[in-house]
Amino acid sequence: MEFSEKLKILRTQANLTQNELADKLYISRQAVSNYEQGRGYPSMDTLVLMCKLFNTSLDELLSSGVKKRFMRQVVIIVSIMFVSLILSVACVYLATIKNLSTLLFLCGGIGIHIIPFMCLLVYLLFQYNPPKKANKFLGYRTKRAMSNQLMWDYSQAYFSTLYAKVASVLFCMNILYSIVSLFVGFTTCLILLCLVLCIQAISLLIPIFFVEKNLKKFVK
Repeated sequence: MEFSEKLKILRTQANLTQNELADKLYISRQAVSNYEQGRGYPSMDTLVLMCKLFNTSLDELLSSGVKKRFMRQVVIIVSIMFVSLILSVACVYLATIKNLSTLLFLCGGIGIHIIPFMCLLVYLLFQYNPPKKANKFLGYRTKRAMSNQLMWDYSQAYFSTLYAKVASVLFCMNILYSIVSLFVGFTTCLILLCLVLCIQAISLLIPIFFVEKNLKKFVK
């Protein structure tokens, strides 16, 4: 069943009009109408409010229609990753022609793809095979995230969505680094490589900040 049909059924079962549902979700009636007609999808925050209102799980709401949007995100990220990889290989070849350190370019070309590729794997795992229940081994595990099932489901979905965005940005950064590295000297290239790796490492912490910020808001 598509998300649009599911939402309309849940609203009808709750004896709510589109205006009443919009008020409870703090959105416009037009937004509700678009959701029910399949012309748009709600944000993660709105989905959480829907789950609370209709007493259903986030996983059920994220099935079918909404996951199609996530599949488009996967296609975009993989496409950017492919371009980044091809460009890195080309830069290693060109660096060899310019008699620059092939080993540096080779290690750099591989190293800068490890973190964004891990972000992509996290996204795929948490979106299409998320941990169903809170546990101590797999998933986004913080005190707030493990407070109840709804918070747990939301944390896994939102955290992985942010990681998808991080992966896209980092792959684009890799493309930029590969191009710039061809026009700078060996020392500058090495400094840029270290800078890119540091930025990538720090970027892993950014999604945690936003997830915890939203969880804190929901708790309140």
